[in-house]
Amino acid sequence: PPLTDRHSGVPIRDQWSFYTSDNVFVLNNSGQGNIQSLVQYWLHKTQPVLSSDVKVADLPCWYKNGEYLSHFTRAIDGPYSGESQTEWYKKLVALDPHSFHTVERVLFKIVYEKKLKASSAMIRGGYTMIAFTAVPLNQWSELRKFRSHKRRWDFSPYGICINKNWLSKKVTKVQYGNADTWQVLTEAQKPYFQSKGERIDWTVEQEFRHKGDLDLSAIPREDAIVFVETDSDREFIQPFSPWPVHAFENLINIPEVHPVL
Repeated sequence: PPLTDRHSGVPIRDQWSFYTSDNVFVLNNSGQGNIQSLVQYWLHKTQPVLSSDVKVADLPCWYKNGEYLSHFTRAIDGPYSGESQTEWYKKLVALDPHSFHTVERVLFKIVYEKKLKASSAMIRGGYTMIAFTAVPLNQWSELRKFRSHKRRWDFSPYGICINKNWLSKKVTKVQYGNADTWQVLTEAQKPYFQSKGERIDWTVEQEFRHKGDLDLSAIPREDAIVFVETDSDREFIQPFSPWPVHAFENLINIPEVHPVL
């Protein structure tokens, strides 16, 4: 059909998209230029659609500026910390749902108890520690790998980000090195040692550690973000979380500019 309703000063190709459409769904718009001019001209046809349920304005400055440390959770193929093998086996035999320590259930337990429990697994010297990473969430896809020798995933999309200002005095940056490095460390430094690796470069994890369990109950709502893989996980965990819970993909795919109508 001929373009009978023209808007001067805007290229025909852009006008045609609006003119021939019954509805225009605006995903991203700067609020200036030809598209905004057409939005205003055919306002009755347009409506905004946010591609994410997370808006930039909803997120704290420390997250937007990358000033946080994150702890990601993993499924546990065994008893929880403080739970004996016998107790866990009994739950397995009874088909108790609490015996299935999936990654989302592990995160739920952390949020519900408001506590991160330390572990000595993979820590030289047997120190009980909690690991954090300074790697921003939007870089995790490059580091997400299944470690077959450990039977676990690294950088899973389940965990918690904590404002570095709140956490900084409670954690220590890991010192990467080799066997010679370990030999010269003091007893106070050894809990924060990590082999830099030979076949695997562990330095990319940018690790920080906390010695012993960490009570999360004192963290203000605005100083932490819990992240999960799916919306159903978010809906399950949010009622029990004192901190906002977001889908991982939404946190790393936040549109910088939102529809302007």
